[in-house]
Amino acid sequence: MIEVRDLSASYSEKESKKVVFEGLSFEVSLGVPMSVIGPSGCGKTTLLYLLSGLKKPERGEIFFKGEPLNGHQREIALVLQHYGLFPWKTVFQNAALGLRIRGFSKKETKEIVLPILKELTIDHLLDRFPNQLSGGEKQRVAIARALALKPSLLLLDEPFSSLDAFTREHLQNLILSICRQRELGLVHVTHSIEEAVFLGEKALVMNEGGYDLLSINRVRMAERDPEYRKSDLFHQYCNLLRSYLKR
Repeated sequence: MIEVRDLSASYSEKESKKVVFEGLSFEVSLGVPMSVIGPSGCGKTTLLYLLSGLKKPERGEIFFKGEPLNGHQREIALVLQHYGLFPWKTVFQNAALGLRIRGFSKKETKEIVLPILKELTIDHLLDRFPNQLSGGEKQRVAIARALALKPSLLLLDEPFSSLDAFTREHLQNLILSICRQRELGLVHVTHSIEEAVFLGEKALVMNEGGYDLLSINRVRMAERDPEYRKSDLFHQYCNLLRSYLKR
């Protein structure tokens, strides 16, 4: 689904250039979700912007479904860490924003958005504004807005980092369920080892000056459920990933 070849990124710092990463190469297959994990400043979010087409590579190539990625693709949806909701728009208006920008009629927008809000159990919040929502509810609105565009690839940037543990686990379960049902590709950035293992089958471990691409989960997405977190196998995979992060 995605092929990255010799990708590099940097930024200017005073009069010098700071390399974020270079020579990054990997592939993401449909049905094989990938977690991206590493310390702050290693380029995880930069990588997501590159994969979404919102940022151009400094060097290297990105292919999406076999074609060069040139600019933003409609099949790729990016959910930001801080939700990206407009405070003056209601839950429904925020979720429908992408469709309205693309010229969908009000009737078409309702037919697409309302079932998604119901699926995410926030259909009773249609007329509320973001400041009237909890963190978990805001995140669901951001996810609804992404799903309304019917993507084939979902990119998540630390989507649950500011949520309490139980809300975070509930939304992790929800994301897995959505990706299974809609057959979505998934790449997500996280600082949590447990989240990386629960949501990913592969992990891109990024560190300053290098990276590792690991198989961290032989339990397929379709076979995972909330009880999986309690299994010995889950903790073995967490320890494997932890050992690579310490290197």
